[in-house]
Amino acid sequence: MKIDLHKINSFYDTDLGQYARDVIMRSLLKIVSVQKLKKTTCVCSSGTSHYASPFRDNAKRLAFQSYEIQEQHSIESDGNHIVTDRLYWPYRAEDADFVVMLHDLEFAETPENYLREAWRVLKGEGQLIIVFPNRSGAWAKYDNTPFGHGYPYTLDQLNKLLSKAHFTVDMYEGLLFFPAYQPKTKIGKFYRYCLDKIGSVMLFQPGILIVKASKHIYAPSNGLKINAAEKAKQVLFPKPVISPKVTNFLK
Repeated sequence: MKIDLHKINSFYDTDLGQYARDVIMRSLLKIVSVQKLKKTTCVCSSGTSHYASPFRDNAKRLAFQSYEIQEQHSIESDGNHIVTDRLYWPYRAEDADFVVMLHDLEFAETPENYLREAWRVLKGEGQLIIVFPNRSGAWAKYDNTPFGHGYPYTLDQLNKLLSKAHFTVDMYEGLLFFPAYQPKTKIGKFYRYCLDKIGSVMLFQPGILIVKASKHIYAPSNGLKINAAEKAKQVLFPKPVISPKVTNFLK
C-alpha cells in the first residue's frame, strides 16, 4: 500500500487540512515538547513534513524518509530526505531519540517488522510517536483525506502490534471528533470546535489517534528477521539507494 506525497500536500493546502494540522500539531507539542527535542536525533516519515517546524528548529539531526518508489518527492529545508526500504533503515542501532510516524504505519505491508526496525534504531530511552486513523472513527471512512487510505487501526489493535514489536504504550489521545468535511458557515465551524473539545468527554469515537510508546530495552532475539551481525554488515555496506544527503545525517 502506498500514498503519493503530492496528495498529502494537496490535502494540507485545503482549509480542512489546515484545521487537521493545527489540531494534531497541538497534541504533538504536548507529547514532544520543544525542550525535549533539543539536540536530539529524529527520524520521521515523509508525511510528517507538514509538522516539521519543531523538529527542524530544535533537533540536532533530522531525517525524513520515504520508501522505494512510493514518494519521489524532495522536502526542501526540512532536513535530509532519504529513500529507503521499510524493513531496513540506514541508521545504526540505538541511533535515534525519536521516531515519528504520520501518514505512514497504515501503509506498511508488514507493520510488525516495520515497527521492529523502529525498535532497532531507537535508543533505550527513545520514543516512538504514531499518528494514525482510528478504524472505528469517521475519518477512516472518508477518502478525501490521507487518513481515509491504507489500513486503519483501533487502539487495541495497535497496542497488540506494538507489544509484539516490544514497545509499551505510554499514553494516547483521540483527536478530530468532527467528520472529515469542511463546514461552510461560522455556526458549522463553531459546532466543529465544540465537538472536538468535548468529544473525548462524551466518549465519541475520534477520527485520529496519537500514541506515544517506549521500547523494551531487553527484547528477545527470536523473530528478528536479520541478526545483529547482519545488521552491522548492512550498516557498513548499505544496499538501498538513498539520497546523497544521508551521509551528512550519519556523520
